[in-house]
Amino acid sequence: EDFKGGGKIERAGKLLGRITVAVQSVEANGNLRVKGDQEIFVNEEKQRISVEGSVRPQDILTDNTVLSTRLGQAKIEMIGQGLLAEKQKPGILTRFLSWLGIL
Repeated sequence: EDFKGGGKIERAGKLLGRITVAVQSVEANGNLRVKGDQEIFVNEEKQRISVEGSVRPQDILTDNTVLSTRLGQAKIEMIGQGLLAEKQKPGILTRFLSWLGIL
């Protein structure tokens, strides 16, 4: 028997914003470990944005900002809570069928 298969998963998104971080520590090579989070409430929805990573001092711009593309070992999370976020989660039947391996 001969089997052929293929697959592709794509996901695209864009997050644009600014968040204040604080220096947590200075690494042996002089890079700064930074971390910060922010909560935003809009229309009974709560959005929590969290950023942490390593920054080289030379990547800090003159206005004291750092582009996320210059953040090493970056961990960036955006979590929403509220009615809209809850409606985007799969229902209990979908989760159960997925757990059974049917979906």
